[in-house]
Amino acid sequence: MPPDPLLDLTRKGRRRGLRVAVVVTDDATLIDFAGSWQFLVTTPEGKKPFQVYSVSTSRKPVALGGGLIVVPEFTLKEAPRPDIVLVPALGYGPYPEIVDYIRQAHRQGALIVSVCVGAFQLAEAGILDGLPATTHHDFQKTLREQYPSVQVLGGLRFVKSSPRVYTAGGLTAGIDLALYLISRIWGVRAAREIAKYQEYQGAGWEDGMTPTRPA
Repeated sequence: MPPDPLLDLTRKGRRRGLRVAVVVTDDATLIDFAGSWQFLVTTPEGKKPFQVYSVSTSRKPVALGGGLIVVPEFTLKEAPRPDIVLVPALGYGPYPEIVDYIRQAHRQGALIVSVCVGAFQLAEAGILDGLPATTHHDFQKTLREQYPSVQVLGGLRFVKSSPRVYTAGGLTAGIDLALYLISRIWGVRAAREIAKYQEYQGAGWEDGMTPTRPA
């Protein structure tokens, strides 16, 4: 049986912390990554097992959907090699540089996570071919039509597309996926402590993510 990538992340995290690259662009959806970011940096007992940073095609400030201005910390080429890459709903593409970044990070063994229509970038990178995946319910039909090799599933907060690829539904579903990954990497107790501190009462992260039906 191949090793579980999440167990490998646990070992890496105990040694040096885990590097999480969050991709941002103009018109990217704030809650898609801000929710996950907040939970990843809210850790029990003052520990900081996740080093979260933003990456983009340049360091030029980006205007997120809704108008919030964010200055990316790194360009795609300058960024530290990530252990996890989080891809939210980006602005109007295409984004060939970002797709190449996703593809390369996946080849290098990073865990790739999408939220909402960020799944389209993963599909473009070819890492969802023949695999189950999900996205925002309004775009599931479009994802299936544009990428017929992807097995698009509905009615789920998130899907384990492969051992190193996870796709979440829209918007707040990214929080459930973040908590699920925290529970797998650092334990259910830690995830519950973080959820309690954040006063988050959603239970989707504990319900599992077994694919149930096509969208």
